[in-house]
Amino acid sequence: MTSTVPTAVHDEQETQAHQALPPMTMFGPDFPYAYDDFLAHPAGLGQIPATEHGNEVAVIGGGLSGLVTAYELMKMGLRPVVYEADRIGGRLRTVGFDGCDDALTAEMGAMRFPPSSTALQHYIDLVGLKTRPFPNPLAPDTPSTVVDLKGESHYARTIDDLPPVYREVADAWNACLEEGADFSDMNRAIRERNVPRIREIWSRLVEKLDNQTFYGFLCDSTAFTSFRHREIFGQVGFGTGGWDTDFPNSILEILRVVYTEADDHHRGIVGGSQQLPLRLWEREPEKIVHWPQGTSLSSLHGGEPRPAVTRLHRAAGDRVVVTDASGDIRSYRAVVFTAQSWMLLSKIDCDDSLFPIDHWTAIERTHYMESSKLFVPVDRPFWLDKDEITGRDTMSMTLTDRMTRGTYLLDDGPDRPAVICLSYTWCDDSLKWLPLSANERMEVMLKSLSEIYPNVDIRKHIIGSPVTVSWENEPYFMGAFKANLPGHYRYQRRLFTHFMQDRLPADKRGIFLAGDDISWTAGWAEGAIQTALNAVWGVMHRFGGATDPKNPGRAICTTRSRPSSSPRTEPVPEPLRRDGGPLRQGRAVALSAGRRADGRGVSRKRPTRPTVASTRSANSSASSGTPRSPHRARNAAHAASRAFSRLQEPTRWVSGSATSSRSGPGISSSRIRSSIPVSSAPIRLKSPSRASGSRSRARQVSSSASARSWPIWALIPASANCTGRTPGWRRSWNSGRQQAGGRPPVVTASTAAR
Repeated sequence: MTSTVPTAVHDEQETQAHQALPPMTMFGPDFPYAYDDFLAHPAGLGQIPATEHGNEVAVIGGGLSGLVTAYELMKMGLRPVVYEADRIGGRLRTVGFDGCDDALTAEMGAMRFPPSSTALQHYIDLVGLKTRPFPNPLAPDTPSTVVDLKGESHYARTIDDLPPVYREVADAWNACLEEGADFSDMNRAIRERNVPRIREIWSRLVEKLDNQTFYGFLCDSTAFTSFRHREIFGQVGFGTGGWDTDFPNSILEILRVVYTEADDHHRGIVGGSQQLPLRLWEREPEKIVHWPQGTSLSSLHGGEPRPAVTRLHRAAGDRVVVTDASGDIRSYRAVVFTAQSWMLLSKIDCDDSLFPIDHWTAIERTHYMESSKLFVPVDRPFWLDKDEITGRDTMSMTLTDRMTRGTYLLDDGPDRPAVICLSYTWCDDSLKWLPLSANERMEVMLKSLSEIYPNVDIRKHIIGSPVTVSWENEPYFMGAFKANLPGHYRYQRRLFTHFMQDRLPADKRGIFLAGDDISWTAGWAEGAIQTALNAVWGVMHRFGGATDPKNPGRAICTTRSRPSSSPRTEPVPEPLRRDGGPLRQGRAVALSAGRRADGRGVSRKRPTRPTVASTRSANSSASSGTPRSPHRARNAAHAASRAFSRLQEPTRWVSGSATSSRSGPGISSSRIRSSIPVSSAPIRLKSPSRASGSRSRARQVSSSASARSWPIWALIPASANCTGRTPGWRRSWNSGRQQAGGRPPVVTASTAAR
């Protein structure tokens, strides 16, 4: 579905001011890192020791994220082993019509992409694909649009052709964003890649809005006091469609879209989006380590990926064992899982030991949205014919509150066969189609459209059988894309940061998560690529590799790193063993005032917060065997109790960081600015045995500081490539692309991976 709610109209001076700004990219706000610069840098993504060349790495899932991961690992000299249950491409799925020209295709998944997806554009350019404007409602390249609500239709070529109520809704949405989300300031900060400003705005909004729904955000705005305006806004929406299906979701999800203009200026890939992963599969990179020239992912696999994975478990020697549908069993030092995370709960038999308990919780809490499409081939783009009486197009791109919701008209020229997407729906609207066959769906859709266009016989132009998909019914997907619910920031943070594994227990490392549902921008191809690059970095780090100092990448896995703006008087991070690992049970469990848990002195100028590795060891001796005095044991127990109680308190964000709602004795709020969490290690109240304790039971008796909504960028050191740019950074999708304005893109609408 897409929108007809118009982008706010700007005066000439404002438009000129915004055109002077840099182009918009998906830079933040949760993790403001320049992935496009990282990819464009001549130093490359990094390298691994020559002794590790040729080692196998399992990549589970052959979608865009999996293919990018495998391609970049191959270039480093590793041997990716790709497992794919269905077909290369994932939700980049382009299909043809039986009995029709092969050039006539339908995009069952991702079909339109925003120019702000600059990492995606890197790979589109790399494989030589072209893009073209997508015919969204009221877009410049869309001949006409019809909005049909409550039985009343409006024909429009421009926003001025619509009734005034749509302008009112657009103005209300603009005002709502400015009033409640500092839209213009954040939009400008992202354009300029002003990381401190992004942090300042976003930390305040996460504290304020993490528990707020999209609909609640609208209701709290003075601009949306009218229910009629909220109703129209939900049915027609902005950007990527009629957003009433997103009303229960977290408003933070929506802000990520509008801030980065992911819902505007969309373009489609000529020939189909599935060409991108297919070309990566066949591509022979010029710069490649270890492997001879002419090597491709296809050649390393004999032309076909491995079949579906049926089991994942850990084995001795810090390895992960992968069993596939053919019965083949292989063990790997590193595994990258790029399929939708629910597969780990259903289709794949997994050991509980694959992930920490809190990560399993985050996977189970992932919320996917449903989506359905149906396409039919037609003999020609008959909708361009003019009505003899009205002079209007015979048929238009259509938005309605009827069953079809969104109808799109796609053609390659006036004298060639064309395609109609009769219906594109989400969530409850998608579920309405689920029990129906393709032909049954088509009949209902044609009936709905005949009520809007009573004088148009669509059926007589259809030249082939319909093709349809309901992603919630696809066995290897179980949904179209993730959308976080209120309060899910902490879950998403755990999943996104999982590639940084230095702080994980040694027996929980080696398997990495990637895919758009792991990213902060689920449903968009850019998020799939960003998490793929994170996984590549994590695998490289595991094999002893490193990035070039000139292109540091996400060099954020140092366990002692602190934010670049952190004062020396901030609380110290989690205490570490001398080998760099976190203290576990049997070691000191708290930081008492003026002393580290390992006994070394700490400057009295550095107030500390107690850190708990295990409440059970609070009254025990240290593992070194040195007896603890009763006073020290009692103080440690009190410190542990205070630390645990703080984990139960609501989070307060202070100038770019999250803290407890109480600072504790001797810790003023001014001294905890920009701090990172004292501990991210699980605090176990009870350790259920493997034999008697299920995963769900283990979760009931564990808590974690990582459950707090700590800002993700608190982990980024000064060395991270957050603000640097390369000339390639400004590459646009086409030479004539307009600079988006600084107001929310509320009209030119659509979906990318959505």
